[in-house]
Order: sequence, then structure tokens, then C-alpha cells
Amino acid sequence: MAIWVTSDWHFNHKNILNYCRQEFSSIEEHNDLIVKNYNNLVGPDDLVYVLGDVGFVPAQELSKIIEQLKGRKVLIVGNHDILNVGQYRKMGFIDVVNHPVYYSSNIILSHFPLRECLDNPWAINVHGHLHNGELELPNFFNVNVELCQYYPVSMKKFEEIAKENCPQSRYQPFGQEWYAKWEKRRERTG
Repeated sequence: MAIWVTSDWHFNHKNILNYCRQEFSSIEEHNDLIVKNYNNLVGPDDLVYVLGDVGFVPAQELSKIIEQLKGRKVLIVGNHDILNVGQYRKMGFIDVVNHPVYYSSNIILSHFPLRECLDNPWAINVHGHLHNGELELPNFFNVNVELCQYYPVSMKKFEEIAKENCPQSRYQPFGQEWYAKWEKRRERTG
């Protein structure tokens, strides 16, 4: 079983083609490519974290697309996900959450980039939402499909990055925590 992450499918969102996906001549072409690329990588037993903005209603049309996608899917709700939890579950999502998910002790999955990961060397934020680029910060990774050639991304990539670049634990010796420089500054000024 493999674990994948993806974001911002925007199925049936015709306006997204004008905004940032001009390479598609129709929303059907857009939807078909995402489904094809996804199913080329994801197996039936794989787990996929979808970091929001699945697609636009009507729910019945969106459901027809989601049902084509392999794997067990978890939705972290994005700003365009307006259906209720029951509707998303009926489409095939095994879980639907309205908050970030701690994938591991130092990898956080979210729709929006998380403020709590700024200047925080123990945490990696895998997110979506941003369409025309990425944050230029070493611990933020945007998996919006348009930045990933319309494919999901293996979580192994982020597990390796976390292993190589993050402290083994968020619990650092006293005085060496990530926020220690601000504490010391406050002591001097305060």
C-alpha cells in the first residue's frame, strides 16, 4: 500500500481554466487528465490525502468523477468544498476533516499553508490552495495538481525530507527550542 497526497482538483470549475489552467480547451479535458494521471499511479488499496478544493457542484456530477478514482481517499476540506460531510462520504471519501492533519510528528497536511510552521524547523507543511507558485520557505510544500503536472505526490518524498532536514523530535533541550531566540530577545528587552 502506498500513500499519496494531492490538492486542488477543481473538477467542474470552468473558471479555473481562465484563472491558471489555460492549457486545457475544456473542463472535460481538464477533469479527464487529472483522473487519468491519478489512476496511473494510485492503486485500489492505496491511501490518498486530498488537501481540499475537490470540485464544484452539482454533487451528482462531482460524484461521478470521484467514483472513478482508485484508492481510499481522505478529504481535508478546502475553501471551495461546500458540500456536507455525508455527501463527500457518499462519493467515496473514507474520512472528511475540517482541520489540518498531523501525518506524523513533523509532517502536517492542510489546505491552507499553516502559520504554525513559520520559523519552525521541526515541522513540514504539505499544503495546497496556492495556484500560481509556492512559498519560498524550506519547510512548505505545495501539492496543488497544477504544480505537480496533474499527478498526486508520494508521501515518501516528504517523509525523506523530514528525516533529513528536521530534528528527530520537536522536544529540544531547554534553551535550544526553535523559539528560544525570541525568548532571549524578550528577556533582554523586557
